[in-house]
Amino acid sequence: MQKLTKDMGKEPQALAPLGSTELQLTVTANKRFVRKLSILELTDEMEIIEPMTLVNHLDMTYGAAKLAIWRLQKAGYLEPLTTKGGRWVLTNKGYDYLEFLRRNRDGKQ
Repeated sequence: MQKLTKDMGKEPQALAPLGSTELQLTVTANKRFVRKLSILELTDEMEIIEPMTLVNHLDMTYGAAKLAIWRLQKAGYLEPLTTKGGRWVLTNKGYDYLEFLRRNRDGKQ
């Protein structure tokens, strides 16, 4: 048996205003942009990075640092320094992408 309430029969209320999903996606995209830019700039500055480098300089967890490095490696922006992994360097594609991100951050194209 269904319990009757005074809200029954009314139109359901929207959970969020129209467009708020777009705002959330924009904020998430901006965070990803800043994270990629920060990691690539740190790699450019230090030449070689490890997950602990990201943990210490960018205030990330170790797992998040490994995942971010893996994603950048999968995209072709980083490559392992040795066959064992553990240390990564920028590729030519990574340098090009870093310049692209810097131009977009500065609003120049």
